[in-house]
Amino acid sequence: MKYCAKISLLFLLLTGTLAAQFVPAPVQLINTPTVATLARGSYLTDLRFTTNGGVLIGATVGLTDRFTMGVTYGGSNIIGNEAITWNPQPGVSVKYRLIDEGMKKPGVSVGFSSQGYGAYTDGNYEIPSPGFYSVLSKNWHFIGNTSLHAGANYSLEQPDSTYMPSFFAGAAIELNPQFSLMIEYDAALNYEKFSDLKKFKISGGYGFLNAGLRVGITENLYLEVDLNNLIWGENVESFNREIKLMYFDIF
Repeated sequence: MKYCAKISLLFLLLTGTLAAQFVPAPVQLINTPTVATLARGSYLTDLRFTTNGGVLIGATVGLTDRFTMGVTYGGSNIIGNEAITWNPQPGVSVKYRLIDEGMKKPGVSVGFSSQGYGAYTDGNYEIPSPGFYSVLSKNWHFIGNTSLHAGANYSLEQPDSTYMPSFFAGAAIELNPQFSLMIEYDAALNYEKFSDLKKFKISGGYGFLNAGLRVGITENLYLEVDLNNLIWGENVESFNREIKLMYFDIF
């Protein structure tokens, strides 16, 4: 735990202490993207503590009000006493908001992300990266701000004979700007790629169901607790528990 505390402190020092002037809409729920993009000149840094002592750090920047770009990097066994296994390359993401949300119509964004989640073994992430995707989002004022999200994606982490697109959906309830509940489902239709790898049989063949709680510590620093993989397979006895720190600010 002392290593976890040191990494968290370093993260806070790197991201600064200036208060943000706004709270942007989340660019993703837990793992799945939303329509939201960061405003021009704003940035988001996040630090994720995952299973197997894994740590993933990322930075996302709003280049324009519609175009967002990000990079992530991490590895497994960073926390613990086993040899560290770094991811072979950074993950990259880009997103462009095509259509703004209106009173009766959802917003639409398209993007790409090469960042998967979980252990990286034999050239594959435990949970495949989204790849190319398109997503729709709509917000309502119901029990606070309630948003629904749905999209389709084509992951590049697929067997050569599959070429299978997939879909995802999610919802968030923002009871106030500092407190949100989230749930998402990723069908992961290309997941059969890992069917012969016993250690990757974690979805039971029914996709990934995740839930999370996001709490504001300050105006621009958020803590998120996620319960991932709530539909687990016969080789896993429980869901994954993850912690995420996120920091918003403007240049």
